[in-house]
Amino acid sequence: MSIKVKTKGNFNNTETFLISHRTSLFTDEDLLIIAEYGLEKFKDNTPSKSGKTSESWSYEIINTKKGRAIDYKNSNIQNGLNIAILVDTGHATAQGKWVSGAHYIDETIDDICSYIDKNK
Repeated sequence: MSIKVKTKGNFNNTETFLISHRTSLFTDEDLLIIAEYGLEKFKDNTPSKSGKTSESWSYEIINTKKGRAIDYKNSNIQNGLNIAILVDTGHATAQGKWVSGAHYIDETIDDICSYIDKNK
């Protein structure tokens, strides 16, 4: 016995309707508060020897096709490499040794999501 499912079309009209009729769950002030909270969490959670990477975090609230988003960035770039990513994921040294990643970025995102869940 086999089951076959056939379908035609897509959900483009439904998506368009829902996007055009939604109301934002977050006000401008809400997004700013969340963005600032997240920025402090990124700064606090970033492992630091010199403090440069933790102090290099910033954010931008952007408009996308599906709504608005908070875009966090780290500007500590050395030799074309983003140091925040290397600290998070791990990297090899010039001497060939491996430095394990701190895996703090996912933890920070989880913190921000928990904050949103508790406060909205």
